[in-house]
Amino acid sequence: MTALASGTLEVGCGWYDGSFPSLSSSSAKSTRSADEASSATAMMVEASKVGQPFPFGAPIPAWLPGSDASGEPVAGVIDWEVLRREAPNGLVVAFLSTACPVVEEYEERLSDLVAQWSNRGVRLVALSVNAIPGDRFEALKDRIRDSGKYTYPYGHDQPGGLADALGVTATPCVVVIDRDGVIRYRGAFDDDFKPLKVKRSYVADALTALAQGRAPNPSWVRERGTPRLGPRMED
Repeated sequence: MTALASGTLEVGCGWYDGSFPSLSSSSAKSTRSADEASSATAMMVEASKVGQPFPFGAPIPAWLPGSDASGEPVAGVIDWEVLRREAPNGLVVAFLSTACPVVEEYEERLSDLVAQWSNRGVRLVALSVNAIPGDRFEALKDRIRDSGKYTYPYGHDQPGGLADALGVTATPCVVVIDRDGVIRYRGAFDDDFKPLKVKRSYVADALTALAQGRAPNPSWVRERGTPRLGPRMED
């Protein structure tokens, strides 16, 4: 674990299969050095988003919690202005994907966060971000209906604009925004994919810090999960 800057931690990103590239040739060493330099640059860009205004935009199509009389999910929108009024103590935005097996590990944890914080002036929304059919708005309907785990609005970040603006490299990635619209935490939800192994919940810690008038520490922990499948979605 490498400290990058005050209040930030780098804990890895993507899948690691236990193998390392061969270093038997100068070309392999050069490739590895280039990859490491690129990764370091990406990490600093991600970390730099903390302390910046969240790029709120137009309302986003979303499936809302609950169902209609026929048991189908209810279509609506994520209206940022309304959410900000309803979330004086923190707005949590989770960038997810239907193709990410790690996201499945976090669906229930996100709902638990809603249950623990919704009566304390905090709101959570989720956005699908990958360039695959399953992440599109209409395709999300079946997943939400069949899962029964979504107690928060789940929208479609088309064409990946918010994820691109924030430099989201993998899912899940979570952003915590304060009452002034400033990003106060960005990155991993907690320190382990498996719920029974979690020792620290970074998002809950960030919300607690904001509620107590403190700056979250760490303010950035690099997201771990499945790399995004394409920078943008195209219809």
